Formats: sequence, C-alpha cells, structure tokens
Amino acid sequence: MLVALQTRTKLRLLLHPSFESFTPVNDWNIRPRVLTSARKENNLTFTQDRLNSSSEDGRGDILFLTNKGPENISLQIINIYNAPSGATNTGAGVSFLLSLTNIYLNPKSLLTGDFNIHYANWNPSCNGSPSTQSSDLIFWLEDKDLFLLSEVNVPTHNLGNVLDLCFTSSSLLIGGAHATVQQDLDVSSDHSPLLINIPCQVRSNPSSPRLCFATIQPDTFFSLLRSHLDSFTLLSEKSGDSLDKRAEDIIQILYSCFSGSA
Repeated sequence: MLVALQTRTKLRLLLHPSFESFTPVNDWNIRPRVLTSARKENNLTFTQDRLNSSSEDGRGDILFLTNKGPENISLQIINIYNAPSGATNTGAGVSFLLSLTNIYLNPKSLLTGDFNIHYANWNPSCNGSPSTQSSDLIFWLEDKDLFLLSEVNVPTHNLGNVLDLCFTSSSLLIGGAHATVQQDLDVSSDHSPLLINIPCQVRSNPSSPRLCFATIQPDTFFSLLRSHLDSFTLLSEKSGDSLDKRAEDIIQILYSCFSGSA
C-alpha cells in the first residue's frame, strides 16, 4: 500500500490514474490545505470519514481516511496541516483536532502532517519557548493513546526546525512501524518528507482496558502490585531488547492488578 499525504498541495496526484485522491471538503469555497492520495490496489478500499466539529476554520486542514485491507483489517490515517504564526487561520488545524473530544480512533491509527509546533518532546535542541498549542496537543495525544513515531531532533525544515510529525497507536508502534526524515529526497519544498513504514503483518490485538482509578479498590490494587514487584530482579543486561521486554512486563502487571482490583 502506498499513500501520499500532502499539505499546501499543488494537486499533482489528484488526476493521476494510478491514485485515488481525497480532499477534506466537498466544495472548494473553503480552500483545502491537505490532500491524501492512495495508490489503487485490488485488495484495498478507502473510506473518508466526515466529521463534525464546533471549529469551522480548520475543516480544510485535516482529513480522516480509513483503509480496509485483507481480513477486514483497517488502518486509520489522519492528515493534518496546522498553519504557522502569520498565516491565514493560524493554528486552525490543531484547533479543529482538539475540538474532536469524543472521536473514536481506530486501534491502528496514524496521525501525521505539518504541525508547526515547537516542543521539547520532538525538538529538545530548540532554544525557543514551546508553541502555545503544545500543551493542549500533548494532553489530547495522551488521552487518545497516541505515541510519537517521528525521529527526535531530526529537522524536517530547511531552517533546522522539527515541524512535520507522526504519531501512532501502540499496536502499530509495537508491530514495528517507524518513520524517517528523507532529507535527500527533493520534493520541491522547504520541508523534507517523512517516510512512514507500517509492517503489513501487523494485526489488531484486543485492546487493553484503560486504567480508571475511580473504579478500583486501592488496597487490593497495591497489594497485588507489591506481590508482583517482589519477584522483580535487577536487569543483568541493559540492552534495548531486555529493556523493551521489562517495560512490556511492567505494563502487563499493571493491567493484571487493575483487572484484579476493579
């Protein structure tokens, strides 16, 4: 599957016979600033999700697309453009995204685009202050269980800023999805494109219950937690694989304690 996500597009793929292209608006009275084009393949279908929001300014800046492949396994792709300071409708794309408080995200979701937001999580070498929308965006991402997939501190703009970002659900992250900045690929832009790879063999796993501490018995929870952690020993080898395995073990223990005390 090949999907091209563009912002401030010149619509070069819109009429290409090998691609099916999607725009975020039905008419162009509102100028769209994102375009998602998917290569036509016999075993794949794409459905665009039209969403309602109290924020109208960003409707042309965000596009939700769901791909359904073999075995009815689906992938949700969200393409966003967030206009920088001084541009028309500054910050409208992220404002529109944040207004979608009750949206359901597919267990396999990918959020990517030109965010124009400075924040230490993805650009720790930036000396300036965080962008005004950064805190609200981080809170929304945490609420939706989306994780940073982009390379940290690798510039995506020719002035050295990290502006183009990619976030993903845990199932894709654990399944081996990764994103790299293609600085040597000339796309006639002051931005470098992101190349996002998602293994085809990734399967949707049953989602783990969200931790809701209002519904658990604290004494039971901490008693179960202590009994599990007592068996933990210090790692003799601190390789990447062993640390990943330990992190997975801790997560499973927390969910087990939650289930036993809810």
